[in-house]
Amino acid sequence: GNHEDAILSTVYGFTDEIQARYGKGECDSTDDIWDAMGDLFSVLPLCVRTDTAAIMHGGIPSDGFQLSELESITTEQRSRIRSMLDPGDDAICELVQNVLWSDPRTEHGIHPNEDRGAGIFFGPDVTHRFLTDHGLKYLIRSHEVVDEGFHCMKCSEENSAITVFSSVNYPNGEGCNYGAVINICSDGTLAPVRFRGYEVGSIRSHNEYFNRTMSYLVEMISQNKSKLLSAFEKKAETKTLITTKEWADILSSQLDLHEVDWLSLQPYLAPIVTEGLEGENVEMIDFMKFLSLHCNLLSNAIDECDGETMETLRQNHVLLLTVFKFLDTNGNGLIDRDEFRAGMKLLKKKIPKRT
Repeated sequence: GNHEDAILSTVYGFTDEIQARYGKGECDSTDDIWDAMGDLFSVLPLCVRTDTAAIMHGGIPSDGFQLSELESITTEQRSRIRSMLDPGDDAICELVQNVLWSDPRTEHGIHPNEDRGAGIFFGPDVTHRFLTDHGLKYLIRSHEVVDEGFHCMKCSEENSAITVFSSVNYPNGEGCNYGAVINICSDGTLAPVRFRGYEVGSIRSHNEYFNRTMSYLVEMISQNKSKLLSAFEKKAETKTLITTKEWADILSSQLDLHEVDWLSLQPYLAPIVTEGLEGENVEMIDFMKFLSLHCNLLSNAIDECDGETMETLRQNHVLLLTVFKFLDTNGNGLIDRDEFRAGMKLLKKKIPKRT
């Protein structure tokens, strides 16, 4: 997966866990263990094939992709790619990065994966051609949280792209998703199993669960601000006002969260406009105020950035947060000079030089 990576495994706590487990006493061998783990990560299989399925972390790296392209990558070539955040610029590096970072979408064709800044978006038509070319029925992959633990995108009557995510309440117990695993049966059919996690000795209260759910929805709104704004503007007939039903329908379609009852959550997310609507029977929402309420993620220090710069920051906010988390070693939400210097030294040590 993309987290079996020299940089991401540091950012998301794996290095800290090694330090906690093996960094005590006179024989501190954490650096050697971390380096050995990096060696192991760099030779893990990129894809597994069964009689009916191709299983990979991200997905199809290009239109017309053949599994033989992965088979042609030697162990030595693969082991040189230590991080997908800076893999190199040759064809093999691009192929490996796209296998680990790409995502399926319902839109046909191939498109840049601007949400992640790496990989591509591939449509059901691309998936259908890939599976048909290889005599397979399923593309099974992970890489994205899905609320129900697994999600099936039908590509034709014969084949599908299936996302399965086994980490419950991702991330760090803060989310509200099911986990799932998929059993591939002896006859080639799939049997998904969902599960829900609970803390030992206690079950979270309804209020805590509700707050976590709302936090997740607000994050999704923030991540998709530009897409939502475009859809709102197309729907609005007067200024920046839309009906509550239009608001709910757009959130459902643009965020691909059709199972959420947006109308019941509207009082918590989007206040009704009352001024200047005397005599109107339809409840209206000011979508600009709604987006401003939930999308003030950037500090006042960059308020004067031009639109293109702001859009670039929004599109790459996940990567920016990853870098910030990597540098903020004490977790206080600030990066001081010592933390910045330490982070740069670690990056310089761990990222291989390009040849």
